[in-house]
Parts: sequence; structure tokens; C-alpha cells
Amino acid sequence: MKIGRRPLAVFAASAVAAAFLIVQGTASADSSQGTSPEQTASVVRAASGDQVGAVSRLTEAGGRLSADLSNGEVSIGADADSPVVISPGDDKAVLLDLPNVSTGEAVQTSDGTVVRPGPDASTSVQALTNGHIRAAVTLHNADAPKAYPFSFTLPEGAALRPGAANPL
Repeated sequence: MKIGRRPLAVFAASAVAAAFLIVQGTASADSSQGTSPEQTASVVRAASGDQVGAVSRLTEAGGRLSADLSNGEVSIGADADSPVVISPGDDKAVLLDLPNVSTGEAVQTSDGTVVRPGPDASTSVQALTNGHIRAAVTLHNADAPKAYPFSFTLPEGAALRPGAANPL
């Protein structure tokens, strides 16, 4: 199963690699109040280091933010219990459950990053123009937990494998 020219499993695995890099690279002792969603999006952009920009705006409908891409769709739930759905346009979607650090609903920032803010950490998702996603946890202070689970629900027969650009 493919999304564009990339295997679906590699597509999803790149989200995990991005999350690891952000968590390891952005822990700081800013404040116990967290940071704004725009500040979180800025940290994610700076830590990613690649030139593929986030989808500029996602469409809101039914409590979800969605981006229709040439090779499928990415849908992000507004509440912390909703998974990110990565769909190549058929019934073989990948579901990504983000760590639940949020104390409120998701906020879409000016660059299209969807941030679920929390007092000690925030999760964020970017739907990229190349059909990938970038998922991250940004730590706001030294009191933030040090481990964050990302869980995937895969279609039958799919498996996660590291991509060439983002080995785990």
C-alpha cells in the first residue's frame, strides 16, 4: 500500500522520528505555565531542519482539522483523545495516538501546525506538503515527564519501518 511513491508504513514512521528529535532537542526550564501554541510551532519548525513546509491551513469540520493532499488526507482531532488519521484515500488508514499532555482543545497556528497545549508539554502535528506528517512533543519546563508514548493502529498487513531519511 502506498501514499504517493512512499510506503504507508514509512510515511507513519517518519512521524515517530520527528517526535524523538523534538523531545530530545527542546527540553528547557521556560516556565510552569507552558508556552503559546505559536511558540510551540516555532520550536517544531526550528528543530525539524528540513525545507518541506507545513500545509498552510487545515479545514475544520466535525471537530477535526483536515488537509486534502494530492496523495491522501490527514485528519487531526481537536480533543486530546482523538487520533491523527493518515489516509491514502482508501480504507487503509493509519491512526496515530499522540501522548495526552493537553489541558484543552487543539489550536491551529498561523503556519498550519496543530498544537494541543499543556502546562508542562505540548503535542503538535504538521501535515506536510509532501504527504508526510511531523508529530512532536515540546517540553516547556524541567517538571515535564521524560517519556511520551506514541501508538499506531495499522491496517492489516502493514508494519512500521524506519525510512531512509529518518532512521529510528
